[in-house]
Amino acid sequence: MLLRSCLVLVVLLAACDSRPPLSADGGASADANASSDGTTASPTKRPELERMIDACVYAVSCASVGEWGQPLTMQSCLEEMASARMLPQGYGVPDGEVIERWYRCAETAKRCADFHACYGGTWPGTTLCREGGSCQDNKLTLGFGQTDAPYLDCGRFGATCVDLPTGAQRGCCVRSAEQCPATWDVKCDGTLSETCFLGINLRYDCARVGGRCNPQASGRHDLCSLPGETCDDGTFARRCDGSVIAQCVANTILRIDCKDTLTQTACQASTYPACAFAGSECKRGSADSCDDDHTIRFCLDGRRTTRNCRALGFSRCLATDDGHAQCVP
Repeated sequence: MLLRSCLVLVVLLAACDSRPPLSADGGASADANASSDGTTASPTKRPELERMIDACVYAVSCASVGEWGQPLTMQSCLEEMASARMLPQGYGVPDGEVIERWYRCAETAKRCADFHACYGGTWPGTTLCREGGSCQDNKLTLGFGQTDAPYLDCGRFGATCVDLPTGAQRGCCVRSAEQCPATWDVKCDGTLSETCFLGINLRYDCARVGGRCNPQASGRHDLCSLPGETCDDGTFARRCDGSVIAQCVANTILRIDCKDTLTQTACQASTYPACAFAGSECKRGSADSCDDDHTIRFCLDGRRTTRNCRALGFSRCLATDDGHAQCVP
C-alpha cells in the first residue's frame, strides 16, 4: 500500500485553527469559534473523517503524488489515511505529528502555496518516510535532481534526511533522538513500543489501537498485542467476525474493527480477509470526477461522495483527461 513512517509519535502540532465544519451540502457553516475581539479561539476538533477528506482534497489538488511518484487520487489518499489507523506494517509506523500537520495545513490554507509552506514540502503523506525518495539538501526528493520534483523538507520536522539501505530507493527524515543500534530488542514504556530498524528508532503507541506493548515481539510486525483469547499462530485461520478481522498474533487473537478505518468499514471474507468498502455505489479504482463546476466527486467506502471546492478556498473543479479530478484556483 502506501507509506508508513519509521518515526516517533510526538506532540501534535497546534499552530493553526480548524476550518469551519462541513454543512449538509458540503459547504462551510458559520465559524462558531470567533471570539468577541475578532480573533479565533481554540476550535472544537472536527470529526476525523471530515479532516481526512479535506486533507486529501488539498493533496490531490496541489500536484501531489503517492509512492514511487504515482498520481495521487482521492481514493488512494484516503486509503493511506486508513492504513495509518491500523496496526503498523511494513518497515515503519504512522507518525502522529505528520498526520496532524497535514490536517491543520489543509484546514488553514487558502491556496496550494499556503498548504505547501505549512506542511513543509510538496510531497504530503502520513509518514516521514517516502518510497522512491532520496536525500538532496536535507530534503526527501522524488527522482534524481529533477526540476520541481516533489519533496519533503526534513528540516521542518527537526530531522535529518537518511537514505535507507534496503536495496531500493527510499528514505526517511530521522530526528537525532531516533538514531539507534540495529537491534530488534523491544523496549516497553507503558503502551509505547520501541525497537530499531536500519539504525532508526521505531516507536509506536499501541494505545492507538487499544493495545499494549508486546515485549516478546520478534520484529516490527508485532510490536503490539491486544487482550484476547490465546491461539496457535500456525493453525489459526484469519477470519471476519462481522466488521472485525480476527487474526492470531503472538499466540493471541487480535481483533481489528474495520469501522475504525473510517474509509473501508466492512470486513471482506476471502482467503485472506481484509477491510473493504461497505457500499456498492462505486468500487476501488473508480475515477474521481467533477459533479459540477465547483464540486469534486470521489468514492468513499463504496459510496459516491462530494466536497465543495469553494469551501476549501478553490474556485472550481477540473476533470483531467487521465481520469482524475482536482480543485483548482
